[in-house]
Amino acid sequence: MSKRSIAALYWACSSALVPAYWKWAADTGGQMEPILDAALTAGYQFVISGREPADKRELLRALELSAPPGDLLYKAAKSLEAAAQDCWICGDIGIRVLVDDGYSAGGAIEYSLEPVLQRATERLFGVLQVDSGPDECRQIEAVMSEPDVSAATDFIRWAVNFLETRPAPVAEDMELIVQRARILGQGTTDG
Repeated sequence: MSKRSIAALYWACSSALVPAYWKWAADTGGQMEPILDAALTAGYQFVISGREPADKRELLRALELSAPPGDLLYKAAKSLEAAAQDCWICGDIGIRVLVDDGYSAGGAIEYSLEPVLQRATERLFGVLQVDSGPDECRQIEAVMSEPDVSAATDFIRWAVNFLETRPAPVAEDMELIVQRARILGQGTTDG
């Protein structure tokens, strides 16, 4: 995929998880960092125009310094904390591909799927992730068979295929992608 297409994918994933970040910040008294909005705005502008932000290195550094911490004891659910972090990670990756031409973003797609995987695992087994052991394969199959997990992985496959044919996405492409990406954040702000 083109750099613009990669940035588009991670922009959409981060955008879909923004409500989880907002809820996490509100529930924990965390600060609503404007840097995430700045990064998403810069990423979107790059995707549709091809112009990289002049301050991309500073923007990436600010994202790294402002990301929600991963070791807090969140009072409502660790899965919401993870979704907030995953929102930032996806936003970070959308800018990181502009800063580091050698960065391979493919493996990081797991962060966009983590919230939906954790919700399914918690629903099925009462934990955020399955552990290795004799039932691990059965548990993973059960999680992957959940309708919301199937829909999320289908979205990722669709988005990658869609963006491979659009090296220079336009605004209409971005609207479609972010609309379909919403599956990634469904259920993260309930309760």
